[in-house]
Amino acid sequence: MRILFTLLFLLLSVLPYAQTSLQLFGGEDHKIYLGCLNCDDVESNSIWNDVGTYGSDVSNASPWNDVASYLPVT
Repeated sequence: MRILFTLLFLLLSVLPYAQTSLQLFGGEDHKIYLGCLNCDDVESNSIWNDVGTYGSDVSNASPWNDVASYLPVT
């Protein structure tokens, strides 16, 4: 029983640090990757990274590009 409480304590202490990233997909059958929604703005695949592929407003793979295949996120 003591081992069970120890494992439960360890699990509960680690859970707040675990984060699931939300990935955006588009296109037919949702096969085209459009970036990460809740990643930090310094990560290369974040839609919040202004100089990254998915955050730039001039990249064809970005949801922020007004003239690309995907509408801007509002």
